[in-house]
Amino acid sequence: MSTDLYGIRVLALEPERRQVTLKVFVVYYDTEAKGHPPLPDEPGFFLHVLWQQGRWEHPIGEAVTVDQILDEDWVNLHSRWFVERAERTSTANHPPRDEDFERLHDFYYERMGGWQDEDLLVQAEYDVRVTDPRWLEQLSVGDAWGTASYRMAADDVRPDEAPHVPDLRNPVTLTPFEGLPEEAGTPGGLAFSDDGRFLAVASDEDGLVVYGTGDWTEHARAEDVEAGIFPQLVWVPGEHVVALTEFAGEGQWAYDVAARGSVDVPRQEGKLRSRTGRYRVEYGEGDWFDAFTGDSGSAEEVVPAGADDVELVVEAAAFTLDESRLFAAGMGPDIHVLDTSGPRVVDTITGVGERVGGLAVSPDGAYVAATVKNGRYYEPAEFELCVWRVADHRIVTRRRGGRYGGPLAWSPDGRWLAANVTTGDDGFGGETRVFRIGMPTAPPADLLA
Repeated sequence: MSTDLYGIRVLALEPERRQVTLKVFVVYYDTEAKGHPPLPDEPGFFLHVLWQQGRWEHPIGEAVTVDQILDEDWVNLHSRWFVERAERTSTANHPPRDEDFERLHDFYYERMGGWQDEDLLVQAEYDVRVTDPRWLEQLSVGDAWGTASYRMAADDVRPDEAPHVPDLRNPVTLTPFEGLPEEAGTPGGLAFSDDGRFLAVASDEDGLVVYGTGDWTEHARAEDVEAGIFPQLVWVPGEHVVALTEFAGEGQWAYDVAARGSVDVPRQEGKLRSRTGRYRVEYGEGDWFDAFTGDSGSAEEVVPAGADDVELVVEAAAFTLDESRLFAAGMGPDIHVLDTSGPRVVDTITGVGERVGGLAVSPDGAYVAATVKNGRYYEPAEFELCVWRVADHRIVTRRRGGRYGGPLAWSPDGRWLAANVTTGDDGFGGETRVFRIGMPTAPPADLLA
């Protein structure tokens, strides 16, 4: 007998609305360590449990093969063509108290449609909307079963938003510093020009390559770069000029993309600027912002109003195109949304991971992408690339594969999301992956045939 992680019960069934209401119980605990699997919240889990009940002689079992349901990558990619939405409507006993763990057992199994200690188990109710009422044909109110299925990483994209979400599975892969040693061969700085025509990639030591976003060919490769180790990369506002400033010090080296040569420009202050340069921020040394420049001038050691964690060390930030919002995160589990006129915190996406290493926001502020160190219940923590819907703080798509720990950039024209990925086991080397904005709006032709 396998060890069940969850118990499932059908509470209500509305085929005409393509909806089923399920209660999900957590039935596996580590009572000594006071832990348990997380409550599921994505379509892959619910596809699994529906398939379990409909595997034999039901439409969902005919549409999804055993090999497919056991292939986690397949489930993560295709669940949304079966499960349109899974909304948690209530929870109970979550999180458990210390005294609850003293009463809980480590394992529970379904017996006669129920579980021992049901009133004590961590549990939640969900309204699950499927794409076709046939996927519910196998269910009846009162059905109950145990499952070893677990929370997965399936795309959770609404049909109407697919054109606005990055497709993280089919990147354009760029290798700007292939073959170079250590820092010189590792992509570091990353930024699109204000008009979205170019993407600049700086290495962690004296390297700069500029790509044209029309066909992703190399437009220019700078020679004799003099910016030292771990330079900061910014474009001069409104110009096709890239400035690299020294990590520690006042030095700056600039490159004119059209002229393909170095050029002198005024020092570009700050690690990040808004579209016009109206706002600039420096961060990474102290609490929140080492410097913040806005309409009221420049100030040092700025902690925004409304910040719960006043000692946050910011490691990544991004402005919306209209300059009204600044997203910031770093050595903490949250992504903060700031009104730049304060600055003040107006929203927080909580519990995104142990640490945020890179951040980018869609031009309209509707989606935020981040590289986060995020452990799943059954796997060790590692950096992955995730995209959240800002309105409800839900992950809509995510991707592992390589060390997604570096900077991100979302193009101002909303067409591309770029990420630097470290590929060497020694922490050096890497590539730049560029993802087109827009996921498929229809399932593969052979999926539901």
